[in-house]
Amino acid sequence: MSIVRKSIVSLNDFITAWETSENVQEVCDKIGMSKTTAQARASKYRGLGIPVKKMTRGGGGKSIDTDAALQLIAGLRETNVEEVRSEGENLMLAAEQRSAARLENTSSVDFDVDSVSQDVFSS
Repeated sequence: MSIVRKSIVSLNDFITAWETSENVQEVCDKIGMSKTTAQARASKYRGLGIPVKKMTRGGGGKSIDTDAALQLIAGLRETNVEEVRSEGENLMLAAEQRSAARLENTSSVDFDVDSVSQDVFSS
């Protein structure tokens, strides 16, 4: 039995494949990576502040007709579309603020290295 090793995909190759593809499957076809691995790597890069684009997970899934969805919600709530659109914009703004706060909190972690070392090595 032989072990087949996959080649390591460089940061440059991954980002180039990701940014020039329409969907995750296309990325995988270009660089020989599983969907799970590609999605995890893109997520990791976003978490590090590298803004790789968001894309569909499959073979190009259907795009969402936002206007039709807003009209449906407005009709069901018996309100106007602008009110629903405003609510949606507020939701997106709140999500962006939470994301920015998380990034700020993770990048400004301060601790006393000496006290951590003492705690670790005194056990």
